[in-house]
Amino acid sequence: MRVQEKSDTVARQRIAELDFLRGACLLVMIICHLAWDLHMYYGYPAYYRQGWLHWAFMVLAPVFMVLAGISSSFSRSHGKRAARVLFFAMAITLFTFFYDREQVILFGILHFMGVNMLLYPYYRRLNPWLLTGIALVVISLGRTVAGMDLPTDLLLPLGFRSAAYRSLDYFPMIPYAGFFMFGTVLGPLLYPRGKPRLVLNLPPNPLSYLGQHSLTVYVLHQPVLVSVLFVLNALGIIRGQ
Repeated sequence: MRVQEKSDTVARQRIAELDFLRGACLLVMIICHLAWDLHMYYGYPAYYRQGWLHWAFMVLAPVFMVLAGISSSFSRSHGKRAARVLFFAMAITLFTFFYDREQVILFGILHFMGVNMLLYPYYRRLNPWLLTGIALVVISLGRTVAGMDLPTDLLLPLGFRSAAYRSLDYFPMIPYAGFFMFGTVLGPLLYPRGKPRLVLNLPPNPLSYLGQHSLTVYVLHQPVLVSVLFVLNALGIIRGQ
């Protein structure tokens, strides 16, 4: 019984650097979505697909997935975690279906995370070198798969889709599952038995706070942004189109 309690304690402990890096990724995501909202709804020249913001997102999105793979090594209930994430993923799909049917989110970041959490027990059974090789192949296929134009979108979770497909959020298994797999390999190496090799004591800070509440932040940040911008527009602080 004592051994089980100790294992549960290790599983629940926070890893300071993971929370901080996760929070940094979330902050960039929030800024990107703010730029998108300002551009799409209010006509501001906020271009999140070019410049430093674009490159920050291109780097930090894969980092976020690697962190998710690493963090999975601390969990003892992957099914429950996946079910919770997929519940919110389906809620977002339903909301965007009524919000913008032309860009409904069918396989966004939460769908991606939930599916990979379910697959984690199978990932970790593989030899680390074999899993690393699979990860490299999956990542390398990303551009090829994205460039295909299929007559159907039934395989879009894998990355195969029609050229006409549009979504407000889309993170297919190819290539992004490769980054999650890397995290699966790195987790036991960096944190053997769920403990960090080097303990970093970071003071309380906003980024770590975001990282500690990543699911809540992801679910709520866009409704909050849209609401705040609506109020600012109503007050005349920002202009509309």
